[in-house]
Amino acid sequence: MTDTPRPPLADYLDDADFPADARRVREMAAASGVPLPMRTELTRLPDALYADVNEVWTALGHGATRL
Repeated sequence: MTDTPRPPLADYLDDADFPADARRVREMAAASGVPLPMRTELTRLPDALYADVNEVWTALGHGATRL
């Protein structure tokens, strides 16, 4: 059985305050030191309320992950 990988954003947003909307996710990413390429990717995050970083990662079009 293969482990499902963690979303890379989880390394930075584990302690983030969810639920959060897209604007707040981008703010938390900037404050948490998320690398610029990932922050740039967050600019295309749909305007919605996200329960956790896994929902954010999935909304960006990435596969299922684990937290």
